[in-house]
Amino acid sequence: MDDKLARYAHNQRTQYDATSATLEQAQAQVAPDYAELRRIADGYSRFILQHYFQRRGWKADPDQADLSRLRVLDFGCGVGRVMEAFAARGVGQVDGCDISEAMLGHARANPALAASRLHLTQGDDAGGVAAGSYDIAYSFLCLHHIPMRQTRINILRALANALAPEGMVFVELKLFPGATPAKIPARHAHWSENMVATHTNSASDVWVTPDALGMVYEDVRLFFFDIAMIEFDLATNHYDPDPHAIYSLGFNELFVAGTRRPLLKALVTA
Repeated sequence: MDDKLARYAHNQRTQYDATSATLEQAQAQVAPDYAELRRIADGYSRFILQHYFQRRGWKADPDQADLSRLRVLDFGCGVGRVMEAFAARGVGQVDGCDISEAMLGHARANPALAASRLHLTQGDDAGGVAAGSYDIAYSFLCLHHIPMRQTRINILRALANALAPEGMVFVELKLFPGATPAKIPARHAHWSENMVATHTNSASDVWVTPDALGMVYEDVRLFFFDIAMIEFDLATNHYDPDPHAIYSLGFNELFVAGTRRPLLKALVTA
């Protein structure tokens, strides 16, 4: 397994570094509609903060709260679009980690992230960040591009280690409601697989199909408590294949959250 993990990480790093020489190229690697994703990053940062506040029993509005003592870590940060949103909100420490030195180079050159610490990962770790350093660890547009289950498990372990005792993880995946294992396209993987993909980004992803939701829960439950699975319905066609689309079947966003120790029972029974 160690050899498979190393080969897969090498494939990822090589491709991201080779295709991210300029900031524009790096942004295109993140997504073809990077400007739109950057625009809506503030809404997602607010959503994460709101969820974190609710888990802690805080009644403050994220738009009004003092966030200067909050510490967040972005896994798979790329050039830092979601980090920018947290920094603009006044979050005290906004750090990131990524497998691509080229991506991190662009993030380091961003004045909005001048106070951020940026860490190079080996693909399945958090780049050596100190244990217990963060209140929130999140990941967007990253884990669904990783068709290696053991890599994802290792990442979840690393994020758990990076969090404070009451810290929260919040990761984004893609859920394909109309897919079954038999409908997953070639070069893409079911959640249960450990695929050493020779491609990255949308050319080789993990598909969360309805039958895999239990496995997603099991993997997150290895390291976290009070698991929440939140689905954003994108109102796309989930059942009729489109051979010309990037993904042949439509997907929804799936957010999975959990905390390092149980919090919710005590909160609701206090």
